[in-house]
Amino acid sequence: MEMARQDLRRLGKFLAYVLGRRPDEFGLLPDESGWVAVRDLLKALSEEEGWRHIRQAGLAELTVTLPDPPVELADRRIRAVDRDRLPAILPAENPPPLLYSCVRERGHAAAAKNGLSPLGSLPFVLLATKTEMALRIGRRHDREPVTVTVRSRALMDQGVLLRQFGEELYLVEWAPPDACDLPPLPKRKEAASPARKKGRIPPPAAPVAEGSPGSFFLRLEDPEEKERIRRERKEKATDRDRERKRQRQKKRRDRGFS
Repeated sequence: MEMARQDLRRLGKFLAYVLGRRPDEFGLLPDESGWVAVRDLLKALSEEEGWRHIRQAGLAELTVTLPDPPVELADRRIRAVDRDRLPAILPAENPPPLLYSCVRERGHAAAAKNGLSPLGSLPFVLLATKTEMALRIGRRHDREPVTVTVRSRALMDQGVLLRQFGEELYLVEWAPPDACDLPPLPKRKEAASPARKKGRIPPPAAPVAEGSPGSFFLRLEDPEEKERIRRERKEKATDRDRERKRQRQKKRRDRGFS
């Protein structure tokens, strides 16, 4: 579906800000030439009210429709044409005491043992100044990421070079485990079996206390009890057979007198 020219201009202006001025505000890290993977940009846009509908086709349409597009596309990457105000990556001078990142839930044990390493093709571990930003970035890789608190002083005490990118992000090539605080994983509820989910197997009934009104218990594990029940059933079956036989004989007698 084609976008109106006015909407394309609005999108172009927004992308010029995201890619050319404040990518850190959206949890994005361009490479040294300003390029960002299109898939990463689209994930960031999907988190923004009013831009969740944007797809790769819309980005391509923008570059061929506007006379002076503010962005350019190449090899599934995108960058701003004007990058004069793009933040530089600089050594951190006064970082906040605590920074935040996220790991995949299945990577919790490895992170606790080995520390944090870059995700995907990124050259750095992204450390956010706020937990909200860390979770935003983490959810691009895992539906339920685990938030990790990183102590900046511990990083620098261990000789880790801490860099700053914009106002929202700090970067390290690796965060040692001694500088990372990981919470314990939450306990998961036991998953219901597929048959039970479809309603074929009812959930187990709540136990009934022995002696409750209207309840009785058969001690089937007692051999004597089993034998007693078997005899009672046999006697009842014999009585029923005898009753049926008497009824048949009575009908024959009645027919003989009629």
